[in-house]
Amino acid sequence: MLRRRSFPIDEGDMLWKMHLSTALAERFEREDVHQMLNVAQIYAALRDLFEYPGSLRLFDDYKCSFMFPFFVAGTYQEYDLRYVLRVGDFRGSFEMMFYKIVDPNDVPEGIDRDVIRKPFADFPREAMDIVIVAFYSLLEGYLSVICKRPLQPFVHHIDSNFILFGYLDGQFFMDHYEDEDTYHAAVKAFKQRC
Repeated sequence: MLRRRSFPIDEGDMLWKMHLSTALAERFEREDVHQMLNVAQIYAALRDLFEYPGSLRLFDDYKCSFMFPFFVAGTYQEYDLRYVLRVGDFRGSFEMMFYKIVDPNDVPEGIDRDVIRKPFADFPREAMDIVIVAFYSLLEGYLSVICKRPLQPFVHHIDSNFILFGYLDGQFFMDHYEDEDTYHAAVKAFKQRC
């Protein structure tokens, strides 16, 4: 349904992480800004804040293990915004991607909705970066609070890259395995512990 009613927006060359680090360093005058949150920490904060929409299978579960969709609406300059911000993981990396919501009746015949487009005038890259920095700051701040209490253990796996991540025994972890057999044995062992 999302694909029929939206266009994916180019997230750039992932330089937003560098912009994010710089913005956070300036904001908090920290020197440890290169210690970005890992996927396990991000998932824990998202799950605690928003509850995991587990019944929504809006992603490729071979390459991803979670995805949270957020409706972004408001006014930017003279434009009314209607976007979806998809927050999740992709092959072990944190990913945020915007989708511009469009009326299917307003899309000319033959327009490919799967083509990733440059940001539109109503929501330029700079404005998207502000939302990303604010959202990431929310996760980081919330995580600093929830880590002071016991968390519910969890394990996620990303089959495409033999990655396991989660929270067990009071610690976040993220492990990458070199071969499929070792990876599947680890998945089984970790799942038994949860």
